[in-house]
Amino acid sequence: VITTAVQHTAAATCLDFCPLHQNLIVTGSAAGELAVCDMNDPSKKTVYSFDAAKTAMAGAVPGLAAGGGGKGTQHPITSVAWNRKTAPVLTAISSSGLITIWDLRRKCPILSLTDSSNVAAKWRSAAWDPSDATVLVTAADEDKNPVVLWDLRSCQMPRYFAGHTRGVWCTSWNPADPTLLVTSGKDRTLCWNPATFEI
Repeated sequence: VITTAVQHTAAATCLDFCPLHQNLIVTGSAAGELAVCDMNDPSKKTVYSFDAAKTAMAGAVPGLAAGGGGKGTQHPITSVAWNRKTAPVLTAISSSGLITIWDLRRKCPILSLTDSSNVAAKWRSAAWDPSDATVLVTAADEDKNPVVLWDLRSCQMPRYFAGHTRGVWCTSWNPADPTLLVTSGKDRTLCWNPATFEI
């Protein structure tokens, strides 16, 4: 063990190194926490909370106050992903159905996304388009429309990839070739061209 970089108040569930600043790592936790750490100096870390952010941003970011009920956080984080073109921007997704876009310059979420056809989607994975900073793909543990493409430039409805019939847990966008997107689910693994939505 080189160092213990990040400590959450609950189990860490996901992590991602920043592709543009490789000394930065973000982790997410079951307690709804995001922690950003500089691996050049692990004592420098900043922890953000979904629950704290939703109180401050509920009016400005629609959907942030929504989430599952029960004890503890309403938004356990299941996946985090740095934007491949804009370093201060990342996404965090939750099994409560919430997708948030964070700008670390503002130290808060700036946008939330909810699939109106399934507002409680159990999101599991997210991947940014390596060539376009405004395009994001998310995958959910749902049997209907588990893979969704979001274009943040417009207010258009999300687009769905038709091919999976069971929940999808992993998605990866080829950083060298943006025409290759892989999704892996309970039924099978598929390789897509996201520009055409063809397998």
